[in-house]
Amino acid sequence: ENMLQQMGPFLAALWSCSACVSPSLATVLGSVAIFARFWYPIFWSFGPGGEWNICVEVSTQPYNFCVFGMLGSVGLWAVSGTSLGEMSSGLVVLSVVGLYLLYVFMAL
Repeated sequence: ENMLQQMGPFLAALWSCSACVSPSLATVLGSVAIFARFWYPIFWSFGPGGEWNICVEVSTQPYNFCVFGMLGSVGLWAVSGTSLGEMSSGLVVLSVVGLYLLYVFMAL
C-alpha cells in the first residue's frame, strides 16, 4: 500500500526531471530511490511484530532525498532557467542536498 502512495510523486519527479532538466540526473536519482525503496519492507520487518522502527528511516530518507532532489531541480529550472544537468558533479550534489534540506526545513 505504501509503495502505491509513493508511486505518483516518484513518477512525476522522474519524468519531469528527465524531460525538463537532465535524463542523466533523473536516471541516477531514480535508481538510488528505487534501491532505497527496495529495502523498505525488509527494514519494516525488523520492528517488533513487523511494525515501524528506526531502521525504516534508512530506506525512507534516501528515497525522499532523491524524489525531492528531482522535484527541486525541476522547480529550480522552472523559476530560474538553471539546469542542474549542465553543472559540474560537485555543484549538482550540493544543489540536490540543499534542495532536500529546504524540503526538510519546510516540513518542520
